[in-house]
Amino acid sequence: MGDTGLKLYVNAITAVDRNVIFKTVDQRIEFTCTTGFCTNSTTAYLSSEDCDLAESNGGKSENVPTNTGAVNFTAVNGGDDTKFFATFNASALAAGVYYKLCSDLDGSGALFFGDTGYDMYISPIRSISMEGAIEKNVGTYAPNILTVTCWPDANCDANTRVHIDTACDKDITNG
Repeated sequence: MGDTGLKLYVNAITAVDRNVIFKTVDQRIEFTCTTGFCTNSTTAYLSSEDCDLAESNGGKSENVPTNTGAVNFTAVNGGDDTKFFATFNASALAAGVYYKLCSDLDGSGALFFGDTGYDMYISPIRSISMEGAIEKNVGTYAPNILTVTCWPDANCDANTRVHIDTACDKDITNG
């Protein structure tokens, strides 16, 4: 028997606080990790392609619009040893595209980047305006017109439909 040469990535991130981020700088994502596995040395990046299993030094250079550069985790103030966040520059990523969250648990150590199983959607929406809102009760508005402005690379046009809900299903692609 010998080494198969296969690499196995064991994910320690058990939850993320969001799966949609905006096409801007300073996009903060908070993580919950298995106790003792994530540290301030842990790094992560967002990629529209498979995570780079060849990288084992915690570094990954930005390659827009394919991936962000790798950034370090930071412990959440007042949190336990399972709560961390990372701040990504998503300004050059493609709007309306899902990006894999790739992490390297030991940063510059021997472990490599792997796919955490979490996808981050880069919102195609740049802004929403509630012009024409109707006041139902004092301080409560029912907008009857929403003006949506998309990023230039988002492929939005007059036929783009918007659905307002508490959650989105990424498997529905036909409006």
